[in-house]
Amino acid sequence: MHGPGRRHRIAILAILVILVPPPIALAIVTGIYRRIFESEVAAIASRGDPATIEDIIPRPVGSDQNAAPLLRNAFAALKAIEEAQGCRSNRLWVDMADDDLDKARYLLGIFSKAMDMAKTALDRPQCSFAVDLSRGIQTDITHATIMKRFACLLCIESVLLAKDGQREEAFANFLSILRLARWAA
Repeated sequence: MHGPGRRHRIAILAILVILVPPPIALAIVTGIYRRIFESEVAAIASRGDPATIEDIIPRPVGSDQNAAPLLRNAFAALKAIEEAQGCRSNRLWVDMADDDLDKARYLLGIFSKAMDMAKTALDRPQCSFAVDLSRGIQTDITHATIMKRFACLLCIESVLLAKDGQREEAFANFLSILRLARWAA
């Protein structure tokens, strides 16, 4: 016959067998996956791709190199012109048929001051709107509107330049549109 002490020891052993191995197993599995994760992050970083949140946060850009303040000023000028003239630059695509070249020229003439400001900004090598990504879905991305609006205007201007035979200027505008897209990304 077994005494009460032996049953007590078996119960304690059973509790230890049930309770102790899961934390130990979890520690082993966590250690294995942490090493796998760290090696994957190192492989990503070795390819030159962003591997951490810090890697995707834009680096500060010097004011003499940054196009963002100039683009903001150009957009403010564009909005002021729109209010003064009673027209909207973002409606050009919708309101214009293929045969409305004269209307397009007229409207681009109205927006020429803002376009000149934007083109000056596009001569800068970098653009950083200093977006605070820590706000997640509430991140302010008004810079996307600025980029889109000027990309549309540059595209319309490029079509007109190409129709006038100024293909190099039209191509330069398309390169500017690509620069805007890269900066917006």
